[in-house]
Amino acid sequence: MSNKPRGPFDGVRVIDLSRTLAGAYATTILADLGAEVIMVENKSKAEGGVSPRGLAGTIYNGVDARYNFQCRNKLGIAVDLDHPRGKEVFLDLVRASDALLENYRPGVTEKKGLDYATLSRINPRLVYCSITGFGYTGPYRQRASWDLIGQAGSGLMGVVGEPERPPSAVGYPIIDTTTGMNAAQMLMAALYHQLRTGQGQWVQTSLLETGLALSTFYPTMYSAGGPVPSPMGSSLPMVAVSGAFRTRDGYVMAGVISERQWASFCRVIGHPELIDDPRYNLERKRQEHKAELLPLVREVFLTRTTVEWVEVLNAEDVAAAPVNRLDEALADPQVAALGMVVEVEGVEGRPVKMLAAPYHFSAFPHLEYRRAPHPGEHTREVLTSLLSYSADRIAEFEQLQVV
Repeated sequence: MSNKPRGPFDGVRVIDLSRTLAGAYATTILADLGAEVIMVENKSKAEGGVSPRGLAGTIYNGVDARYNFQCRNKLGIAVDLDHPRGKEVFLDLVRASDALLENYRPGVTEKKGLDYATLSRINPRLVYCSITGFGYTGPYRQRASWDLIGQAGSGLMGVVGEPERPPSAVGYPIIDTTTGMNAAQMLMAALYHQLRTGQGQWVQTSLLETGLALSTFYPTMYSAGGPVPSPMGSSLPMVAVSGAFRTRDGYVMAGVISERQWASFCRVIGHPELIDDPRYNLERKRQEHKAELLPLVREVFLTRTTVEWVEVLNAEDVAAAPVNRLDEALADPQVAALGMVVEVEGVEGRPVKMLAAPYHFSAFPHLEYRRAPHPGEHTREVLTSLLSYSADRIAEFEQLQVV
């Protein structure tokens, strides 16, 4: 609990009751921005209960990648939320906090007495954020969900992959992470409202809503009479010349999104005669004659390496990038220039590399990254420094095993 400002949200205190990546990522965003995030683990549950742990597939060589990343910059306390005296500690923490995030199914927090209606009576300024799979209303509200369920139900998997192939998923947990981003944005907006008015409120989002929101203007296109979006591989249906083109040694992502770029593109690929070809000189015409144009373009891309194509296309202001694997992206000099990889002490006691927060502030040029807490590591510190509990009172709670 340092007095040094850690970021733009320094001075904001958030209780983290998250149990999955979506909630944990939301509070990680706030913690990276300087908020004091207190991760509450339910002491009456086995490890993995309230704490966002538990995926063996994210542990390599003894390093829990998921936990180290999504719990960095947070404080960790352990409290028995099912014991009346443990609940007493938790409610004192609510009184001293600005916001709370949880991601239980609808109805669970009401049963536990941790719902917004209950907690807002204790702290009317509290901003309370709920993340669910399907929302608090509707026929699916009680269904279980996770990232791939969100990808499937929202229609996202209906546009990923190659045409006429079985459904494919986005390789990263995109629904969980973008739901976390949405939740963080809601918390920021509600905290600003709290600052202006002194009022708290309940904000909600869900995996399903986030998945649908990712479709942006596609539902409007469909509602206006357009086709149902379908898998298009690496291309965009509204851009005739776009996609991951095979090169001599890999793939390059490139596309033509303006008439000026069309002229530059034709010169770069060695076919300036296509610039004014009446079949291709406008995007509308290129769409009509795409079946004839793309085989020619694909053939040309086979004549050079990926690096060569990236260099010559970008030299003419035609956007192009190599289709990188993660290891190649992490080794890219642009990634290094942005400082996107940081080394942080891991909860295991040795350095761990992880991604930095993807934002830059002139007032906070060096965001701080602290290691994830051990279970209950900061319990006594929070009870003493924040809640002003006496040594005798803490000893009483410890004897009852509620902290």
